Amino acid sequence: MDELQEQEGKLNIDVYQTENEFVIQSTIGGVSEKDLEILVSGDTVTIKGERKPPEEVLPESYIYQECYWGKFSRTIILPEPFDDEKVKATLKNGILTIRLPKLRKKEAQKIIIKSED
Repeated sequence: MDELQEQEGKLNIDVYQTENEFVIQSTIGGVSEKDLEILVSGDTVTIKGERKPPEEVLPESYIYQECYWGKFSRTIILPEPFDDEKVKATLKNGILTIRLPKLRKKEAQKIIIKSED
């Protein structure tokens, strides 16, 4: 049992995109914003946190133990870079939502060729 508690849990996520942004969502009930850390860089997002049990229970007292308590993390690599200065994260009703605006690709510019005659 101690071995299981020392391991880090994996965070389940949904990732989708709209025309203007990438969105990452995860159900993380029982975790407060002070127990979460979100790191962004280039095309990568890492979510780290800890789910603390609401009360201390001796391991031998459990009949079933399916909930994960402890540290967890997840790193997501997105298909293209995003604007890491405009990322927004919210936590509402146990659902973490991270919105990552896509970087605007410059439209092709027409280059005028000047004759040097």
